[in-house]
Amino acid sequence: DSDAVITLTKGSRPIASVYVRKDKKYTVSGIGDGSYKVYFTSGVDWDRKARRFARKCAFQQFDEKMAFRTTRTATEIRWSTWEISLQPVSGGTARTSDVEPGNYPGM
Repeated sequence: DSDAVITLTKGSRPIASVYVRKDKKYTVSGIGDGSYKVYFTSGVDWDRKARRFARKCAFQQFDEKMAFRTTRTATEIRWSTWEISLQPVSGGTARTSDVEPGNYPGM
């Protein structure tokens, strides 16, 4: 029910961070092979200069890492594709945990 910033990290280093408006989608491509931790923050009144929401802030992470893998054969290339929803999904299994604002990557 609010805008969000989603951040992928490899180790402690942010790899990609995207701002997604409420009820919109965003596609990220070009993520290299590896396991990534996914963090997200949501809220109201994005402060571009401070790089954070001014009100109703929440900071969370997905408990399990996301693995990206590229597989090449003689005839094709296959890669991992993930879709992240920040709303509960019927039958969904992803769990999240709260993160202290100071522990959110890039803050």
